[in-house]
Amino acid sequence: TSCSTTQKVKVDGVSITNAKISQTMIVNFTLTITESLGSNPTLQVTMRKQNGNKIACISNVGSCTYKLCGGTTSVEKDLAQLWNNQCPVPAIAVQESIEAKLDPLIQLFIGNAPTTISIELKVANGGTTVGCQSFTVNIAAA
Repeated sequence: TSCSTTQKVKVDGVSITNAKISQTMIVNFTLTITESLGSNPTLQVTMRKQNGNKIACISNVGSCTYKLCGGTTSVEKDLAQLWNNQCPVPAIAVQESIEAKLDPLIQLFIGNAPTTISIELKVANGGTTVGCQSFTVNIAAA
């Protein structure tokens, strides 16, 4: 679902498999950037539990903000590998895949499975939102 009127950055075709505790969840999506981003672009991820409470950013997972150029964390480098972690981020359309191991301990942060979490992905360029998508993920018990 779009959560922004400006869509210079879009995430489409999100498919989630293996969203189950003790499994490796796989998120596949198409990332489309229609205009190059050169003013300190960032990806702000906001994750919320079923009760609406925000999930903290712990070890670069959860509600975190990532640099899309010149990032230093492993997550930032992975996100920006297609443009060699250099600005500007080019206009591009690409299939992406992210894997996340759903360790049973994650339930301390997301709530006991089965549960649903909501995820909002907001991309900013020069502090201005250029794209925003949100979706929910149903997490099954082990």
